[in-house]
Amino acid sequence: QEDIHTAVESTKALISDDPRSQILNAPKLSDQKKLWSMKLMSLLAPLVYLVNPGMVSLIGARMIQISFQHGVTQESAVALVSYGLTYISALNDIEEGYRWAKLALLIIDRFKAQSLYPKIYFLVNHFASIWKEPIQALVDGLRQTHRSALVVGDIEYASFASKAYVERSVFSGKRLSVIETECAALSLEMVQLNQIQ
Repeated sequence: QEDIHTAVESTKALISDDPRSQILNAPKLSDQKKLWSMKLMSLLAPLVYLVNPGMVSLIGARMIQISFQHGVTQESAVALVSYGLTYISALNDIEEGYRWAKLALLIIDRFKAQSLYPKIYFLVNHFASIWKEPIQALVDGLRQTHRSALVVGDIEYASFASKAYVERSVFSGKRLSVIETECAALSLEMVQLNQIQ
């Protein structure tokens, strides 16, 4: 926990009073070594989360530091979501975490990063927006994330989004008979994609 606080504090020193403007106007990352570092950290973050969730906060902070010091790339969206989730989960600051997570969506738009759209939208909808937006709105967003993941061939996040969609549908008060039908269709889809047996 202390490492997370230290990483957040050292990252804050790089950020202006208007991080939205700062991140949107930052130059594109051109250093190839740092670009590949960002790609690698982006790929490793979900795996690291399974083993040690706190380490994702450190990865996110490092990615934010690279983005603010050297320029942004589409993987900066992963950094912004991770940083936002750190505020929510480790620092109990929902407002600040939500703000950072939402900034990730702007990076996706800036870089037209369709391949990262499902991952970022899933993370924002499932972990950040749940604290600030009506659950019914999130259900639709998760369904759309599922569809967009299939379009770009991201089976992993299609699976995550469909699972979260069913869970949130139950919590939103949707009729169980409707959920059962949708769940059966999603399950069949996952079987066809060899995600479940």
